[in-house]
Amino acid sequence: MTAENINAIIAEGQFSGEIDLLSIDIDGNDYHVCREISVVMPRVIVAEYNASFPPPLEWVKPYEPAYVWDRSLYFGASLAAYANMLAKKGFTLVGTDLWR
Repeated sequence: MTAENINAIIAEGQFSGEIDLLSIDIDGNDYHVCREISVVMPRVIVAEYNASFPPPLEWVKPYEPAYVWDRSLYFGASLAAYANMLAKKGFTLVGTDLWR
């Protein structure tokens, strides 16, 4: 799944308009895919972020459609990057959890 095909994939699943929950965890291009979603409007988004870049750092891995996570810390985006991008779409950060 890529930023270019995410809306078609969602539409193929016969989803459109308002939905309750969208969960994104694809180990790499999560931020870029999330930014492009427009066929659904979730009430809540759950997304994996890269805690290696704590607030207020705003960091996003450059987009690579063929990226495969190599188990390094070079993936995704920081919490601040997500919060800022999603705020532009009308969302507010309400919570987070740090997995260890």
